[in-house]
Amino acid sequence: MKLNRKYVLVETGGEYMAVPVEDTGNGIRGIVRLNETGKVIWDGVAAGWEKAAIVSELLARYEVDEESAAEAVEGLLRQMIAAEIAEA
Repeated sequence: MKLNRKYVLVETGGEYMAVPVEDTGNGIRGIVRLNETGKVIWDGVAAGWEKAAIVSELLARYEVDEESAAEAVEGLLRQMIAAEIAEA
């Protein structure tokens, strides 16, 4: 999985946002807000990590069970692919 280079991650006021830097061609007009978990997942994808490594990172950072962490990763990755923010 890799990120679409038409988006950058911006942090402002303690919030993280995926911001299109050029016309994405997918109809999204604006930003996509990410919470802390979303940022960890974004950073993992940006670093080229496999899903299992991203799940491991969530387990190391937060008090969460593996099933919940895996569901969070899978869910956000599906959304990122659907919005063309990431490519499988």
